[in-house]
Amino acid sequence: MTYLFKLILLCFFLIASSVYLMKWSSNYIGFRPGSLNIKSIQYAELVVVYAQKFPDQKTITKAYYAEIKNDFQVFDFVNPDFTLVSPQDGSMTARRAKFLKEKNELVLTGSIVAKYKNFETKCEAAIYLLKKEFLVCNENVVSTAIDEKTKDTVIINSEKSNGDFKTKYSLYEGNIRGEIIRKLPLEPKTNFFSDSMEFEGLNSKIFLHDNVRVIHKDFDVKSREAMIELENYNKDVKYFTFENDVFLEQKIKEPPYLRKAYAEKMVGIRSEGKAILTGAPRVVQGRDIVQGNMITLRQGASLIEVNDAVSSIIYGDR
Repeated sequence: MTYLFKLILLCFFLIASSVYLMKWSSNYIGFRPGSLNIKSIQYAELVVVYAQKFPDQKTITKAYYAEIKNDFQVFDFVNPDFTLVSPQDGSMTARRAKFLKEKNELVLTGSIVAKYKNFETKCEAAIYLLKKEFLVCNENVVSTAIDEKTKDTVIINSEKSNGDFKTKYSLYEGNIRGEIIRKLPLEPKTNFFSDSMEFEGLNSKIFLHDNVRVIHKDFDVKSREAMIELENYNKDVKYFTFENDVFLEQKIKEPPYLRKAYAEKMVGIRSEGKAILTGAPRVVQGRDIVQGNMITLRQGASLIEVNDAVSSIIYGDR
C-alpha cells in the first residue's frame, strides 16, 4: 500500500512538473520522447508552441543536441532542422541555432537553408523573427524563387537580404547579381546587376536601384533605376522600364557595329523586341547621331524609328 501510494505520488509530481514547464511562460517548450534531463538532450525532438497569441502555430524542431540556458531564456541547438507550421510549407536548417525567448527570434549560423513553398534562401548568418515571419540573412546570400504567375525562376546573389514570408516581399542589398530563367528552355534568360533590389512576389515585379545593368539578348542597358514586370513577358505592354541616365549598347550583326543610345527613360516591350527611348534621346552609330523626341530601337535590327520630325542625322564614316 505504501509502495502504491509512493508510485501515485511520483506520477502526480511528474505530471505537475510537466504542467509547470508548459505554463512557465506564454511560449512553452515541450520535449519528446519525454526526457527530464532538459539541460542536455541528444537526438532530441522539440515542439515550440506559441500558446497565448498564436495558439495554432508550432515549430517542430529536430536537433543533434539541445541545451537550455539563462533560466529558460535561451535554447541552444546543434544541427537543427526546423519545420515551420506557420508559415506553412516552411523549413530551416543550419549548423547552429539559438531560440531567444524574450525576443521571440531564432539566431542561425552556418550553412543556412530557409525554404518556404517555391522560395529558397541560403546564407551563413540569419535571424528569423517568429512573430513577424521575417527572415534577415547575411553573408553569401543566394535566393531562388519560382514566380507563381509566370513560373520564371529568379536567382539572386547579394550580401544581405530581408524577406517577409507573409507579404512575399524581399529586399536585397550589396552587389546584386541575378538572372531570370524562363520556363521554356529556348527562351533567352535575362541577367541583372545593381546595388540593391526589391522583389514583390505577389505582383511579379523586380525593382533595381543604383548602378543598374540589365542584359537581354543584344540589349545591354545601364541606368540608375529599373523595373522588370515578369507577368508582361509575352504581352504588348512594357516588360522593362529604365529611368535616370539610361545608356544602351546594342551589337548590330549586319553590318557589324556597336550602337549606343542615351535617354532619361526607356521602356522595353519584350513581345515585340523593341525599346522606346524618351527624354532627350539620341542614338550614336560611329559618327552618325540620331536625335528626336522619341526613338524606337528593335532587337536584331539596324532600323531606327524617330518620331516628331525634330531628328537630325549627322552622317560620317563608322
